[in-house]
Amino acid sequence: MKSFILHFIFVFSLLFSFINMALANVAWDNRLSLGSLSVESTFDFKK
Repeated sequence: MKSFILHFIFVFSLLFSFINMALANVAWDNRLSLGSLSVESTFDFKK
């Protein structure tokens, strides 16, 4: 039973880190697209 709990914690932590990485990647993509959009809008404004 103890090994089962340890195994569950191990799998859960792996899953959690994987979800964290996926969320970080999505947030990074959104940040990049937002940054490029703001740069484009500033260039349009300067014209």
